[in-house]
Amino acid sequence: MAVKEELEQPLKEERAGWAFPIPECGRSDWSQYHGTLTQSREEIAIPGKECHPANGILGRLLKDNFPGMVKLPGDNHKEEPASTWRHYKAKVDGNGGSFAQRVKDEFWQYYKCEDGYDREAEYVMENACRKLVLDMHYEVRIQSVINYHFENNKVKLVKGAARAKTLTKEEYMQVPPRWVVNEGVCWEKMVDKWCTDEWKAKHEERQLQRACMIRIPHHQGSRNLKSYGNAVVFEEASSAISEYVAYALSHKAKASVVMPYNDSDPAEAYTSLTSYANMQQYKEVFQQTHGADSDPTIQPLDPEVVMVAGEGKKHGRFMIGGCLLSMASVPTLPQIKARRTRSSPAIRSRPTPMQVEI
Repeated sequence: MAVKEELEQPLKEERAGWAFPIPECGRSDWSQYHGTLTQSREEIAIPGKECHPANGILGRLLKDNFPGMVKLPGDNHKEEPASTWRHYKAKVDGNGGSFAQRVKDEFWQYYKCEDGYDREAEYVMENACRKLVLDMHYEVRIQSVINYHFENNKVKLVKGAARAKTLTKEEYMQVPPRWVVNEGVCWEKMVDKWCTDEWKAKHEERQLQRACMIRIPHHQGSRNLKSYGNAVVFEEASSAISEYVAYALSHKAKASVVMPYNDSDPAEAYTSLTSYANMQQYKEVFQQTHGADSDPTIQPLDPEVVMVAGEGKKHGRFMIGGCLLSMASVPTLPQIKARRTRSSPAIRSRPTPMQVEI
């Protein structure tokens, strides 16, 4: 089913920030879908009750507009399956624009941006699309394994089991996904990559690395941090929790079973020692900045404190609460250093998993 047909539900109301537009003629049935702006590089919309997440729309549009085989600019490139967002930008469609622009144009048929956030919205969408294309190609192999075993062996595999299995080229060719089925040689090229010795060796190496993980990194599942916090509030039937507390609880247990936050809980109460160290470091810098009596558990995250406590952004990520921080409100590390005084808190190095375990 096309994404436009799938999303035909009436609009009840508009909300501040991201929202589905008022339906035009022929599209008058969008009631259960809403969006709210989150200034985040990871997600465009935070799903609330009866809300369709914008990243889900983008993922569907990326598949509906899959460009197939693409040759990137330059003499060193040859035609290859479109496995990155860059490929979408390089392929020209029948109207003279890129496939990337087509995805964006179709997305804006279902959402609109709050005034003044256009540049940030473009930034968020670019980062979301880059990640979603990579995820799409990662998940398609796993789904092919699941489909093959169900269709041929009548066995239902869960993702964890399917991830560890591989198929032969002939077996992969029997279960192409619907978004590649009309792209001729494209699926075969994708399968050829998975059948190389180099790919298989890397796949086994990553499996061993996952098996060596001592602790679970977090319990959010597919939710972002805001959605996890909303789920905790719903389960506890209590008042809203702060972003700091949501971050803490997400490293303790699932939203359905997590116990109320207790500031005196030791590091052993958390499944990620690194995250606990990050929380303590943020709390120390927060109290140095706002006073010893200040309490970060009842205050919104302070973007500048996050930058100081975590030595800026490492590999494009904030130390804590990344998807909740607006890029427009976060000063860069050079800007922070330029206005520092002797009384300012020292810029901290971010704790590493190795240091924490030792």
